[in-house]
Amino acid sequence: MTMNTEITRKTKEFWNTEKTTATKHTQARQAQTGTQLHSSLTRKQGATLTQLRTGHCGLNQYLHRFNIIDDPQCECGHRNETVQHFLLDCRKHENVRKELCKNVGWRNMRVKNLLGDPKIVKETIEYVEKTGRFNFTNRR
Repeated sequence: MTMNTEITRKTKEFWNTEKTTATKHTQARQAQTGTQLHSSLTRKQGATLTQLRTGHCGLNQYLHRFNIIDDPQCECGHRNETVQHFLLDCRKHENVRKELCKNVGWRNMRVKNLLGDPKIVKETIEYVEKTGRFNFTNRR
């Protein structure tokens, strides 16, 4: 723990005293983790967010990987049902996605923002809930 604290301190010190600013402007904004993301979510919402972030969820691509279902294809017929497809491309959820895009802005319609930005995660979870895709009791 002491070593981590020292590394963090030295990194911040180096970062703030570095002469060139080119690297500061070109680095991508880092996704948040832990309490920064989960503090405003219920337990179920936090679990759903974690599943989407790791890809270990009830989407067809993952279920097919373990031979739980026969076809990884999405019900919309467009392509395999992955997290990216579910959040950004699925034709079945197009109307709900338009509402999400309106709420977060089209520039934030990227998986890393939708699942990693604390200001946007709540909207993403609302999208997931409105699609009903993770209501496992209604499936089959």
